[in-house]
Amino acid sequence: DDEIVLGGDSSSTAGTFRGAVYRYDYSSSWPTTIGSSNANATIWGDSDNDYLGTGLSGGFDLDGDGKDDMVIGAIGVDTGATDGGGLFMVSGW
Repeated sequence: DDEIVLGGDSSSTAGTFRGAVYRYDYSSSWPTTIGSSNANATIWGDSDNDYLGTGLSGGFDLDGDGKDDMVIGAIGVDTGATDGGGLFMVSGW
């Protein structure tokens, strides 16, 4: 399956600068306009100023389940330290 994954680290749709990651799946053609409203799947940052989607990497199987996984960066996540940032793996996405 073909897909495009885009990070919108400054998105404030779900809260102030929470960020977002959008996935668009190829069916018979790509959409002529890509926006948050026509994404096939969306992941939002958990807290204000998370900046989820700062970095994206995918196309490899990290957990050995045979499906490609996605690693998503969020520079403003406060786990461990204020604005210490974080990486999140999404299995099969």
